[in-house]
Amino acid sequence: MAENTSFYTVASPSPSEWDVPEYRMTFLSLIIFLESAAGIVGNVAVLLIVVCFRDMHTLINLSFANLAVSDLCVFFLDAIPTALDVIGCNISSKLGCRIPYYMQWVTGQVTCLTLAFLSYDRYRVVVRPFNSLRHRSSRQVWMLLLAMWSVSFIIQAPMIYVGSPNERGLCQEYAPKHGVRFFFSAETVSLFLVPLAIMCFCHYHIWRTLVNSRRVPSQRGCFSSSVDSSVLTLNRKLWRQRKRGIRVVTAAVLTFALCCAPIHSVHLWYAYSGNRIQEHDIFYVQIHTVANAIMYFSNFMNPYIYAFLGKGFRRHTKDIVRCFSLRQQLMGYSIGKKDASTWL
Repeated sequence: MAENTSFYTVASPSPSEWDVPEYRMTFLSLIIFLESAAGIVGNVAVLLIVVCFRDMHTLINLSFANLAVSDLCVFFLDAIPTALDVIGCNISSKLGCRIPYYMQWVTGQVTCLTLAFLSYDRYRVVVRPFNSLRHRSSRQVWMLLLAMWSVSFIIQAPMIYVGSPNERGLCQEYAPKHGVRFFFSAETVSLFLVPLAIMCFCHYHIWRTLVNSRRVPSQRGCFSSSVDSSVLTLNRKLWRQRKRGIRVVTAAVLTFALCCAPIHSVHLWYAYSGNRIQEHDIFYVQIHTVANAIMYFSNFMNPYIYAFLGKGFRRHTKDIVRCFSLRQQLMGYSIGKKDASTWL
């Protein structure tokens, strides 16, 4: 889940109050800005590819587009405000704490649900291929995506009430005096442990199915040579396609697990530390900001994982680049022609 540095449980003061070396916070802010810029470019490219090319209108690609939308929301609602808050702009408090903060948690929940669904979809296709064919219509896909957002808005509804500005006007993640342990434990379960458990369960069974499928080609005595050869060729092609999709989803899941674990660990560390972590704890401020930067790396990497590992995305990325380059050439030609006509 993407949290703003100015939103953690103890109200976050400005960098001058932290007494943190300015160059360190500036460096972290620069990293977050670079991650946001690269992530915005990549996720916009994913949306363009899925929307513009009809052959990309599949269930898994629409899920990738949904993930791109949630990642873009994370960058605009969380990462960029965090980078500005780190250097002392306090943009989060100027925008109001409750609704922006609520939307941060909602988009984080959508990201987790989408990644969990991508793993479950690969599980159905590989482990239960015939059952999966009955639940892949366009209408069902859109209903599923709508359900993800609706559930996320409902689950994170309490965030409207627990997040608020403190007496200095700075946003704080958890305003009530009691229940901080339950709050961060529940968020860790819903935003990290449950999605990760679903992903691990699905990929374990996918791996077992793929391993067992290797034994099928050895049973050649049951078929004629021509039928056996065609069936084996079809099976090999089918499994290669499935493995390619599994590699994409697995890479995204591993990135999610490795990048999101630090921020949840930092929150649990604060929640269960009692009063040992204070508002002006320099070490905590820096660790929390670093954990945020690591978490944003997951949102930044998602579209590039698809571009490098997904054959369809890789092919259509080249088409989009050619389209833009051709458009620039045509615009340059028309401008040059217009300039030439002025001399006539």
